[in-house]
Amino acid sequence: MAAPQSTDPPKRHHYLPQTYQRAWCDSAGHVAVRRRGTSRVFEANPLNVGAESHLYGKGAHALWRERNFGLLEEEWPALRTELMSTGHVNGRERQMVATFIALQVARTREHLLRTTVAAELADFAHERPVTKESVRRFIQQHLRHDPEDIEVDAAWSLTNYEISQGVPTVDQAFSISMDIAVRQMAPMFENLHWRIERSEEPVLWTSDRAVMPWRPPSERDTYEGVGYGDADEIRMPLGPTAMLIAERAYSASPKKVPATRFHDYNRDIARQCYQFIICTPGRRARLEHTPLADRRAAIRFHMGPSVEITPDGTEVSGNDVIHTWVPIRDNGASPGS
Repeated sequence: MAAPQSTDPPKRHHYLPQTYQRAWCDSAGHVAVRRRGTSRVFEANPLNVGAESHLYGKGAHALWRERNFGLLEEEWPALRTELMSTGHVNGRERQMVATFIALQVARTREHLLRTTVAAELADFAHERPVTKESVRRFIQQHLRHDPEDIEVDAAWSLTNYEISQGVPTVDQAFSISMDIAVRQMAPMFENLHWRIERSEEPVLWTSDRAVMPWRPPSERDTYEGVGYGDADEIRMPLGPTAMLIAERAYSASPKKVPATRFHDYNRDIARQCYQFIICTPGRRARLEHTPLADRRAAIRFHMGPSVEITPDGTEVSGNDVIHTWVPIRDNGASPGS
């Protein structure tokens, strides 16, 4: 499909669609929002939540993206209603839901930062080659954590290598990310088993990381992430009373669950969100008192020798490899800690 010729796209783009947020609106059309770093919960119109200037770029390509996202978002309320009432959708509707989920993953601020990190670091650091001091400042200011020396070394090595190979622009990286979402992630979601869990109490939250990979907490959380392809479950709140869970094993859907189960989900939503959580305004009290760390790292780096196995079974150290990963959860600390 050819991109439109207009070069006057909307300036504010939503990475958390308004049509998705409206499931949490009260009668005044507001949602309740809490950001990391504060215990204060405020009410806002979805128009002003989860939006950023020129998120989809500028010019004709940004307008094309906005229009195509909008066409799918117009279908979301009917798709959501069908999912919640019957517990499943098939055919074209299932493809549309899978695409909605995949695009929602690909356009979150966290995901875009991960896919454009080399380009953004290259813009941040004016010198060439990029210095380790610039890498450290970039990680602290933009990736939201204080790195150890080995992490700075890994990010420095990776960035200078990618610069030498020709770093894609932010717009190019965005296009690649959208293409992967449609061609690879959406079919993966579509082929999993889906289960809708429902509760009579409107207590479920959502966040700017609405689609969440999940596995049980373990020691691995301190040194590796979990992707959508190898997660035990992929969770997406549909509204205050319903959760969509995609997994490999079949189970009956829809399934009625007690509110306590949704409270458990909410605790994990709080630890997986990138910058903010949303709930229904009338249910804000629990959100105000939930422990929430000031920051959650968007991407981590590490570097170490690879291990090669010789024909006789002996393990020998190989060349250094760079490992990038995303924490599945924050450290559970309270604001101000």
